[in-house]
Amino acid sequence: MSESKSGFINTGEFSAFVDSEIGMTMGDTTVRQLPDGTWKATCPIGTLFGSEVEGECHGEGATKEAALEALAKDRKNLNDSLWA
Repeated sequence: MSESKSGFINTGEFSAFVDSEIGMTMGDTTVRQLPDGTWKATCPIGTLFGSEVEGECHGEGATKEAALEALAKDRKNLNDSLWA
């Protein structure tokens, strides 16, 4: 899993906006090592469908990469829940 993707497409005949996390905006990702040696990645939730909310997505793992992967899964689960 990776960070969200968004951007514009312009083929000359048509234009479109693509976003992998439609309906939500997120803040910057923070990764830190915990006292027990594991890693925690967090990302604050900014808005859901234009309304500001409080909360964050998070992921933990034995390595920094594992924590980031767990965070990406949590973000995907949140986004998928908006459309279920």
